[in-house]
Amino acid sequence: MPRSITRLAGLALLLVAVGCGSEDTDSSAVAPAEAVSPEPIADAEPSRTGGQETVAAMQGTWQARDDAQSVMQIDGDRVVESYGGQDETEATILAVRSCDDLTEDPASVYVVIEDADLTRCFEIDGVTETTLAYFNMARGNRLLFDRVAE
Repeated sequence: MPRSITRLAGLALLLVAVGCGSEDTDSSAVAPAEAVSPEPIADAEPSRTGGQETVAAMQGTWQARDDAQSVMQIDGDRVVESYGGQDETEATILAVRSCDDLTEDPASVYVVIEDADLTRCFEIDGVTETTLAYFNMARGNRLLFDRVAE
């Protein structure tokens, strides 16, 4: 095994050992985390079109550029995501000022897509008549969609 890999493996084991220390903690002394609700954007203050204007521009049917079976339909504040014409998930979309601790740029536009099981936050990279691009804030990947002619 190369020396650098051996060093990294040793460092990883050390970090695991330190992180798994046997501190005696009283779990009742730890306060539960407070849920943070996204703050809706009431107007078009941020740059890059503005929150409500961005959601308005996103209306319609979109197909993922890297997977033609992945389709998203946005109608008002309702989003229906499907894969291969099946597995429909209904959610809501809301323009927000930030994605809790994940966001840093007050000039960006963010949207939250929330269904019964999951809340996801995205930074809008751009919306045109034919293309929608955004970043998944939790994963960091960029997603591209093409508008489907209706």
